[in-house]
Amino acid sequence: MLPKKGDVKFENILTNQEATVYNLLNSKKGEIITKDDISREIWKTMDQDKYSEWAIYKLTSNLKQKIMKHNTTKILRVLRGRGYLLESAGE
Repeated sequence: MLPKKGDVKFENILTNQEATVYNLLNSKKGEIITKDDISREIWKTMDQDKYSEWAIYKLTSNLKQKIMKHNTTKILRVLRGRGYLLESAGE
C-alpha cells in the first residue's frame, strides 16, 4: 500500500543533492540564491568542472515539485535571471 499524503516525512523523499539545496535555501530565507551559490554548495571546489545549468534546472525543478506535493508550508519561487527564493506559503 502506498503512503498517503502526509504519511512520509518530507526530508525522506529528497535526494542528497535536493536536501543540500533545500537546506541552503531554508538557511537563507528571504534571500535570493543564485545558480552559482547552488553550484558551489553541490560541487564544492569542483564547481567549474562539474557546473551544468541543465543539472541545476533539473534539480530545482524536481525539488519544487516535491515541495508543492509534500510540504505545504513552503513555496520555491524561480526568479528568472536572478535565482531561487524559498518562502513560507502565506507570504
